[in-house]
Amino acid sequence: MKIINLGNRIVNNYLVELNDGYLLIDTGYSNGYTLFLKNLAKHKIQKEQIKYVFITHAHDDHIGFLNELLQELPQITVITNSLSKERFAEGHNRFIGGCSSLRAYFVCKFMGLIGKGKHEFPIVDLTNRKTIYCDNIDSLRACGINADIVFLPGHTGDQMGLLFDDGTFFCGDMAMNGFPSKHKIIIFIENLKDYKQSWEKAIDNVKIKTLYPSHGRPFDISLIQKNIRHLEKIKLRELKH
Repeated sequence: MKIINLGNRIVNNYLVELNDGYLLIDTGYSNGYTLFLKNLAKHKIQKEQIKYVFITHAHDDHIGFLNELLQELPQITVITNSLSKERFAEGHNRFIGGCSSLRAYFVCKFMGLIGKGKHEFPIVDLTNRKTIYCDNIDSLRACGINADIVFLPGHTGDQMGLLFDDGTFFCGDMAMNGFPSKHKIIIFIENLKDYKQSWEKAIDNVKIKTLYPSHGRPFDISLIQKNIRHLEKIKLRELKH
């Protein structure tokens, strides 16, 4: 399976080759569209070849340039969780829950001090857009996408991932591989109980081999198995706005 990362050092935007085009995983920050198009051109891919965009969850670094993409390419089908619909209309991340470590908390506070703590994004309205809501769908094979949807609440209530037949698992922010994360744990969690259960679900799924997180490099599922014990030590630190 051909996978191209069109993101930057902060957030990944994966492009997956299909039989008749491409599937895009998430749409980065709102200021990332120009770089996204440049990276497409470097790989000699026309933006019109993108047939689907899969949204792992409604956060500013995952749906930032979705509007720009849909304005230029109205034929694209958006694959999303119906729980994301209300969040799309809010224009900012929700701040329920808290940071998963003291280091993550200080990084988030520092982002606030330099004016990057609001985590806002352009409001997304999918009215009259080609949309697949995943609530009653566990497979996208009818669309030519050989993958199953895996719901992964915890980081957010609408978080979900996409598991391909070869064991490639696009897990969104279920996990993270790099600073300021510790033990592959994402730095912000809305619901810790749900987050633990999502890790357990990933471990129990024998099909998962390699995780492709939205932040950091891909890694083996064995590292989730190794680090799940650290979830028991987490005490969420609330971010006040």
